[in-house]
Amino acid sequence: MKSYTFRIERLTPSLNVYIRLHYRRRLALHKTWLQEAVRARGALGIPSVRLHERRRVSVISSRTRPLDPDNFTGGLKPLLDGLVNAELLYDDAGAFLELEARQLKVKHRADEGTAVKIEPSRSGKK
Repeated sequence: MKSYTFRIERLTPSLNVYIRLHYRRRLALHKTWLQEAVRARGALGIPSVRLHERRRVSVISSRTRPLDPDNFTGGLKPLLDGLVNAELLYDDAGAFLELEARQLKVKHRADEGTAVKIEPSRSGKK
């Protein structure tokens, strides 16, 4: 598998926002991120994950107001669940995922978004 990079023109929620969402809004949020992942998969022709395949995912969130690290990382759940449900990841457990997540401060809201890079695992484990 080669490396695939795509950009989603929305931000993941903070963990504080995510855990306080009504369950219907949380389901809608998960559906939205699933649709974004499926759209990217179709546009780039990303192959489905194989059984027990380990992949590396790098997420760069461009924000005007960066979040604190734990709030940011916890808010990635809808994105990761979308990647799993779109069959881009086998599971979001540590055995199948190498996650690198960071934030970039931007000056304008028009520049905000989430960049995702999916590539084979560097550890060689499957």
